[in-house]
Amino acid sequence: MIRIFAAVAAILWLVSGVGAMCADVAGAYAWESLADRMRSEGCWDGLAATSLAALPNPSPEPMGRKVKELYFSKFVRPFLKGPKKKLPPLYPNVVLPESAARCREYIAANKAAFDETERRFGVPPDIVSSLLYVETRLGTALGTRLVLYTLASMAVTRQADQLGTWLNGLDIGDDRRPWLSEVLKKRSDWAYKELKTFLDYCRANNIDPLTVPGSFYGALGICQFMPSSIAGYAADGNGDGVIDLFDPDDAVASVGRYLSLNGWTPNGGRKEWHAALKRYNHEDRYANTILALADLVRGDAPRKKAAVSKPRKR
Repeated sequence: MIRIFAAVAAILWLVSGVGAMCADVAGAYAWESLADRMRSEGCWDGLAATSLAALPNPSPEPMGRKVKELYFSKFVRPFLKGPKKKLPPLYPNVVLPESAARCREYIAANKAAFDETERRFGVPPDIVSSLLYVETRLGTALGTRLVLYTLASMAVTRQADQLGTWLNGLDIGDDRRPWLSEVLKKRSDWAYKELKTFLDYCRANNIDPLTVPGSFYGALGICQFMPSSIAGYAADGNGDGVIDLFDPDDAVASVGRYLSLNGWTPNGGRKEWHAALKRYNHEDRYANTILALADLVRGDAPRKKAAVSKPRKR
């Protein structure tokens, strides 16, 4: 039910002015190149054909957004003058009493799932609920774009002229063209692999690809797994034979399994737990925020900076 409501929002975005504008930029370029590639690899079937046929022309937005991010990181940020702005150790407006209260309510509403996850994987409810709060506000902010459309659009965007106005404001001269070409190839290939894995996931769990909303780059579910993470880490929390990451039972179990396979141990220390959380998201502030919010969920006083202690200089 959660997925259906979110999918409706994603479809409305797709047919809105924003979605239509993105499709118009692509012009007559459609999905045939993607279909040919999938046919050549033996992964083209009725599900892929009917799903892609239901989409508008590819959108340059997801690839354009990623190119802008990478351009800024490589060509702008390193050369900014003045002292670098130091980010606060925690995400703003997250480690709050009301956030902890919502986590405790979520734990109570899904007690069996949290208890079973802790028993199987050793990850306690306060950590799992805090992570889900940071990711999607416990399933209330699931993204407004169809995962299928996002990944397919990135997979076919391999040429600079497909980006349209997304290159406006970027200084892409002859010396930077090779960089842009490499970025497009690498990110397109990544999206193609994620797309194939996503379709495999939908086939295995009898899910309509056109009902799955996600983030800007295709993460999905209450726990925001990329398709490749689903293949490696997702868990069937309620034993119904289906992995539905929009179901709290499966989302909670999948977080527990992911962390347990990435360094989390029940008897570990804060440094070890911090490292495990950073495998989920590589930013220090991400792990800091989850640990600090978990303190509040348990009723402990929050630490101002829940970070790994640095070794003393000798």
